[in-house]
Formats: sequence, C-alpha cells, structure tokens
Amino acid sequence: MESDTPALVMSGQFDITTPPELGMQVHQHLDNGFFFEFPAMGHVVLGSCALSLMGSFLEDPTTKPDDTCVKALKLSFVTP
Repeated sequence: MESDTPALVMSGQFDITTPPELGMQVHQHLDNGFFFEFPAMGHVVLGSCALSLMGSFLEDPTTKPDDTCVKALKLSFVTP
C-alpha cells in the first residue's frame, strides 16, 4: 500500500525488534516520508537529536528535517 501522508520514520541501528531494514521498507511506500537511522541506538530512539527531528517535522511535515545531528552521532563505549 502506498501513502502520500507525511511521515517520519526513525530507526535505531541496533533495534532487533523492528530493525532499520523494516523502517526502510515502510519508508519506500511513503511518498512524503522521511527515514532516519540513528547509530548506536536500539528500539527506543530518544535524545535531543531525535526530539529536534520530531519537532521540525511537526512544524513542517513537508520539509525534510535537518539531519546534521544524526550524522554526528557516534558509537561510544563507557567502561565501569
């Protein structure tokens, strides 16, 4: 099924429940959809970057949100 309804699809790189591949499959059927994969995140995509994208999308669902913050996210390890 195809849809022209604006949609924001966000996936975490390490989401085993709904992996990014599934998010991309959904996105392919959304003519006015935007897909973002968040590195180093799992099923729950949160944080200031995700909130910024959501806010931008809600303000103007016809314009792709600025994804600079997504590109800046890096995987990091913290030792106890």
